[in-house]
Amino acid sequence: MAIQDFIKYLGAQVKFTHKPFTGSASLNDLVVTVDGVITEVLIKQDLEDCEFVIDNEFYYFNSVDFISESLVSAELS
Repeated sequence: MAIQDFIKYLGAQVKFTHKPFTGSASLNDLVVTVDGVITEVLIKQDLEDCEFVIDNEFYYFNSVDFISESLVSAELS
């Protein structure tokens, strides 16, 4: 993905699943569904490490499986 591909998610309403780090072997199969608006997108030099924020929680783009997304189309000035 290019930088523009990540930026288009800013302000998007998304729903996705991910496996949170729990530190517990008995919870290794735990999968959480998150539904919310992306309020921040953090671009890293290594694009594989780019993150986004929903409700003050950070998620890596490459560690979630998007179920639905409603991207806001905005032109960058």
